[in-house]
Amino acid sequence: GKIGLNTVNPLDSLHVAFNNTNGAFTGYAVQNLGSGAGAYSGMLFYDQNGSLTQFQGFNNLTHEYRINNIASGGSINFMLGTSKFLVRPDGDIDLAAKVRIGGELFLHNVGTNSTAVGAQALNLPFTGTDNTAIGYRAIAAIGAGNFNTAIGSTALRFNSSGSGNTASGANALTNNGSGNDNTASGANALYNNTTGGGNTASGTSALSSNSTGTNNIAIGFNAGESITGSNNIDIGNGGTGGDIGIIRIGTPGIQTVFVAAGIRGAT
Repeated sequence: GKIGLNTVNPLDSLHVAFNNTNGAFTGYAVQNLGSGAGAYSGMLFYDQNGSLTQFQGFNNLTHEYRINNIASGGSINFMLGTSKFLVRPDGDIDLAAKVRIGGELFLHNVGTNSTAVGAQALNLPFTGTDNTAIGYRAIAAIGAGNFNTAIGSTALRFNSSGSGNTASGANALTNNGSGNDNTASGANALYNNTTGGGNTASGTSALSSNSTGTNNIAIGFNAGESITGSNNIDIGNGGTGGDIGIIRIGTPGIQTVFVAAGIRGAT
């Protein structure tokens, strides 16, 4: 009941045996000489009841290769021993592994409840919890920090154990290693921070020189860029390296009038 071509021991219902080492032949060829939009060559699959359930074929006009499972509740499953890529009946896709582009990890989940999008983002091995890294080398160091969010190229790149940090912008909090609870918004914001914690920097290069200082607040372009101490507030001011517990608002020579209402006890 089996057919063998070039073999007297067919292994299946139809078995073609041949010897070719240069890839010129594959053992199976189909050609449709039609040229219309519906001219496909390929294979049709029927179920045990004779119903057409799946079609695989190549279109002569569009050069589209189509895999179409038309069975009710059907799916398409790509397997390497076990399922690796599954197109579900509802159209959703299940991946058993991570997504790579050019050999580098691009979309993956690591640690616990952590998500990475971007080349080398959340590099393996990483064991932290509830981290989100979006961008090239965002949170790229081997580490175990928790509850961090990095959005932007190299944001929180060298974070190893710091937790509760939010970095939004290219190079934001890039050098942070173990600092906790920092918020940096803007390119290069808190760029040099390593162990400092509780800092808030909003603006390009805000608090960019701070390394170990804590509880600083800087708002504006280059705000607090010279600050290395702690407990300072700089709004529209670059600050001074030795500042500790100083509030600076505005820049001399640029802001010339200060108007404030409702200040208690003012003379």
